[in-house]
Amino acid sequence: MGDTISVLIKGTDIMLAKALSGMLSARNKARGIVRQIIQGDVLSKVFVESQGDMLHAIITNASLREMNLQKEDEVTAIVKSTELILSKEI
Repeated sequence: MGDTISVLIKGTDIMLAKALSGMLSARNKARGIVRQIIQGDVLSKVFVESQGDMLHAIITNASLREMNLQKEDEVTAIVKSTELILSKEI
């Protein structure tokens, strides 16, 4: 009791939704604001600030265009619980 646990999430395991409606099987959701987008040749890294933490999602450039994601957009980051990595300091 009283141990500090960190949650690690790979950027490729984060899905983004701009207008989330309906039910999902994924239970781990965090609403946030897009703070930065770095576009590569095929993939983009989207930085999302949520509750004082910064998440980064790796999505395809096609998804970035289709969602019309831009800085300051409100999004929901979604991660399935099977993709969470828990870490405890020893």
